[in-house]
Amino acid sequence: MWKRIGISAAILFLIIFGTSLGQVYFSEKIKNFSVEIRINKDSSFLVKESIVYDFGENLKHGIYRTIPLNNIKIKVLKVVDEFGNPYQFETTGMGGYLNIKIGNPQKLITGQHTYNIFYQVFNGLGFFKDHDEIYWNVTGNEWHVPIEKSQALVFLPEKISQENLKIDCFTGFFGSKEKDCGFQINKDGNVIFESKKEFSPGKGLTIVLGWPKRIINEPGFFQKFLWTIKVYFHLSFLIPILLFIYLFEEWLRKGKDPKIKKPIVIQYEPPDNLRPAEVDLILNQTVGAKSIGATLIDLAVRDFIKIKKVKKSGIFKNDDYELIKLKDCNDQSLRDYERELMKIIFTSKTKTETLSNASSQPTVLLSKLEEELGPSKVIKTIYSKLPHLEYFVADPEKVYKRWLYIGIAIIIVSYTLKGFHFLDFSFFLSLLTSGILFGIFAPFIPKRNNKGAELYWKILGFKEYIKTAEKDRAQFYETESIFEKYLPYAIVFGLAKKWARAFEGICKNPPSWYEGDFGLKFSTLGFVNSINRSFSGFISGSGGVSGGGGGGGGGGSW
Repeated sequence: MWKRIGISAAILFLIIFGTSLGQVYFSEKIKNFSVEIRINKDSSFLVKESIVYDFGENLKHGIYRTIPLNNIKIKVLKVVDEFGNPYQFETTGMGGYLNIKIGNPQKLITGQHTYNIFYQVFNGLGFFKDHDEIYWNVTGNEWHVPIEKSQALVFLPEKISQENLKIDCFTGFFGSKEKDCGFQINKDGNVIFESKKEFSPGKGLTIVLGWPKRIINEPGFFQKFLWTIKVYFHLSFLIPILLFIYLFEEWLRKGKDPKIKKPIVIQYEPPDNLRPAEVDLILNQTVGAKSIGATLIDLAVRDFIKIKKVKKSGIFKNDDYELIKLKDCNDQSLRDYERELMKIIFTSKTKTETLSNASSQPTVLLSKLEEELGPSKVIKTIYSKLPHLEYFVADPEKVYKRWLYIGIAIIIVSYTLKGFHFLDFSFFLSLLTSGILFGIFAPFIPKRNNKGAELYWKILGFKEYIKTAEKDRAQFYETESIFEKYLPYAIVFGLAKKWARAFEGICKNPPSWYEGDFGLKFSTLGFVNSINRSFSGFISGSGGVSGGGGGGGGGGSW
């Protein structure tokens, strides 16, 4: 019994209130939906939608228009009333639709209002073997209010005879083949489409107009690619995410060193008798500017050259240094890169040389070396002579540069396309992030081989020894010479001052390979600071060598 009473009450509720709600909703209607389409030679087209919307007695803020973005890009230009006064509007893209929300949220309106929506469509034309065409859903099939009248006027870029045009139209629900519509061609050769009856909610008008080839410039592959990017820009955030996954997998596959399954153990001397530049290469996978200064000092420690301090007049003048050759450049104990460096500095067989070869300057001034060669050229020379493949699977410099240049190219392309307004900001940001990701991963992609990985582990142990040297000052009283012997390595590690502090007060005399004024008392820290200042171009130098259809949707009031 109670069940029957409930059913009866529900039926009465629907009869009484459902009818009144429907009357309130359908008191709103579109009096006229008129569209003008101007097809451009570049295959884009301009659309003007004139929607005469009657709110009846309902109080609303305005209307919204939704248009599906099926492989097309839409750029909204403006929304105005029948007198050209602008409406407040905002656009959002979600779920493959463009939503245009028109109206003032602080203002309620009623009665009849006209909304003229202007927008440009890209990738909206279809290009076939024997003709091109526009297939456009004029009104959309998702309006929740009836449309009393609808028409469309299509402007072609040039006049075409009717026998060369393919014209058709459809009405009804989405996908319907009903044809309660007609068309005609005016005296200017433009095509007019018009519905023959009112559309109930969910029904609309679709038009088809085809014309011969070569009337419109068909976009090339690059243009279609750019349009596709624009269409799917809302998915652009996925690009850097997917790229990060790819780069991480590439690092695991190509860049991750063989694993050394043992803790770092302090090494008290350079592993395998490696020279400073070789340590720099294995540690940092490249050769930095500091390797030059470290190599010069290492050559001095080994009695191949002598370094002489030259005083300069003037309060703000840095001291200069002379480099004096003590042994032949072709000495067999020199490594290939050291031999090449000696040849660059000393250009003849005399004991001391100058870059200008002027007889009045019998020595090589460090300032001249920095000025005329610069760190980059010397770095390139040193790097080319180092045995990369002894320690790496492939030349780390080439691998690093390849990845870095890809990142730079992506960044340049993203800025270029953004400058020409080919990219939305979100896609620009996505490409920019992708380029930066390549740059971030570039230093990690070069891969050490088994020998390189083992030496890298030992070098970290030797670096730890240099780093913690101050804790073991007592042992250095018996081995003062170790200060100058390992100073070049401390320079490569960036720990020269820390290494000098460990020997402050222990080393009483300056190195034999160095000639200069130390005042009343020799200071290892003062000595290193002086070297750093004068060799700054090398020691502190930065860097190393290292379409076919669209339209549709619908809308409503809000």
